[in-house]
Amino acid sequence: METSDIIEIHHLIALYGHAADALEENLLPLVFTEDAVWEAPGDRFAHIAPNRFAGREAIRGMFAMGVPPNSPSHHTTNIWVREEGGQVKVRSKWIAHPERGIY
Repeated sequence: METSDIIEIHHLIALYGHAADALEENLLPLVFTEDAVWEAPGDRFAHIAPNRFAGREAIRGMFAMGVPPNSPSHHTTNIWVREEGGQVKVRSKWIAHPERGIY
């Protein structure tokens, strides 16, 4: 893995927050493939939306639902990129600020 690969991975993770928060049409294809799957653990918002969306258009629709279930502000920190067993793995911390209060 080259340094440029690590930079590209960081860039992709950063783009996620911008794509989710601003719903900029030109960013979603840079983050999600047509057959992407977005999943979240737990069922905190099961009464509002499912925790799994399949396909870029379904993901776009999920982000368009607004708050809740989505945070208006997504941030990623402590990005750790490594090679392990012939695969590239990434670990990071994701911070999503609620519109008001904590959910």
